[in-house]
Amino acid sequence: MAQFPLTPENAQALAALERVGLKQRFLYYFAHLSSIPRGSGNVKQVSDYCAQFAREHGLRYVQDSYYNVVIYKDAAPGYKDHPAVILQGHLDMVTVQTEDSRLDLTRDPIRLQTDGKYLWADRTSLGADDGIAVAYAMAILEADDLPHPPLEAVFTVDEETGMDGAHGLDPSLLQGRVLLNMDSEDEGRFTAGCAGGCKCRLTLPVRREAASGVLAGVQVGGLRGGHSGTMIGEGRANACQLLAGLLRRLEPCGIRLVSCAGGKKDNAIPDSAAAQILLPPDEQERALQLTAAFQEELRKTYAQADPGVTAALDIAGPVTGCPALDETATRNLTDLLLELPCGLQAMMADMPLPETSANIGILTLEDEQAVVHVSIRSCVKQKCGEMAGRVEQIARAHGARSEVSGAYPPWEYRQESPLWDLILRLYPGAEVNVIHAGLECGLFYEKLPGLDAISFGPTLEDIHTPKERFELASAVRTWEFVLKLLANL
Repeated sequence: MAQFPLTPENAQALAALERVGLKQRFLYYFAHLSSIPRGSGNVKQVSDYCAQFAREHGLRYVQDSYYNVVIYKDAAPGYKDHPAVILQGHLDMVTVQTEDSRLDLTRDPIRLQTDGKYLWADRTSLGADDGIAVAYAMAILEADDLPHPPLEAVFTVDEETGMDGAHGLDPSLLQGRVLLNMDSEDEGRFTAGCAGGCKCRLTLPVRREAASGVLAGVQVGGLRGGHSGTMIGEGRANACQLLAGLLRRLEPCGIRLVSCAGGKKDNAIPDSAAAQILLPPDEQERALQLTAAFQEELRKTYAQADPGVTAALDIAGPVTGCPALDETATRNLTDLLLELPCGLQAMMADMPLPETSANIGILTLEDEQAVVHVSIRSCVKQKCGEMAGRVEQIARAHGARSEVSGAYPPWEYRQESPLWDLILRLYPGAEVNVIHAGLECGLFYEKLPGLDAISFGPTLEDIHTPKERFELASAVRTWEFVLKLLANL
């Protein structure tokens, strides 16, 4: 498409794939998608690309005000009396890059690279989550020789930042009640349910006053971090709560907080956190000893889950007139952080999987307030609300306010499913699971009564990082399974 050409780097990667015999059409469309900047919140251009694709192929489509795109295709011969099937994926991607990358990912496309076995991007995330789903669907929509029922391809937006597109999608646009969501990252594992969730933003007013003492920095780090849903059951430490634990340990020294920060995303377990504190001059040695003892305790506690954990205190030097919280305000914020639910809260009754969790994802101390972001997940809708209420109660007890946003429903596991019966026949050894993370299937399940859905995909590694890549053989096998599945629906 002339309006959205392949970049030279991505054309070169596509040519390299073709030279080793990888000529599947979905790779062509993935290279095109990769040539369009499409981070969450920056989706108009990629949405317009999908709309232009539909026009050029004579397909009926709807592009809504959110920039969701729905493309319709009539059934192949012999399938006209079959029920419609929804193919679904999201257009946006998480845009992260290494420190030495010079790209502006709001304007610059990612640059594909390949060795014939894997596909990745040069020092940025790849966006296979969930560009691979869109590429599969476009290749199917384009083909005129594939057996399939009537198709409704749904490309949503801003999934990574709150599922805004799926929230806003008009359900009357869809007649299908079988949904193939291709937003999973482990070939052969088919997801049959997921957690719902919400976000709580806590704001705690603080008052500063000029103070004197010894300025010191405290840090906790060396943690594994990770996804706050899929990895919450592994016992990994949360840096924000560990920092609060270190501050509590240092309270007998008469510390006063100057600043603190931890975490970057509310849906990630923070791997580091730091603060600046004021110490009385005669408490420096005791503070160093308490910090060292705290680190030793952490290393014993997290020897398996987070063996690299560290805690440190660095003395900067004496200061006067430093704007700091008083001891009472410092203790109040510490108490708040330690009392908030964080980590795994409950397991599912009928599966060895997390049911309910909470994660302190971001902590900041601004001039006049501390801000804490808590991400809540549960496979039981009622328990999301209960957990949010518990967070609000704790916040109120400490003089803070809690605002809830971004709620999305769980996709509840169904014991009986014709779609699952079919998959188990077509895919020997298929593993059915429920994940403790959010998928758009929950919103579709709520919007479309009677929906039967699955989520699956090829193996993707290190998603949402500059190390993200996918195994090409896995992507091809998954593509072939999608075609086989459509032919049997």
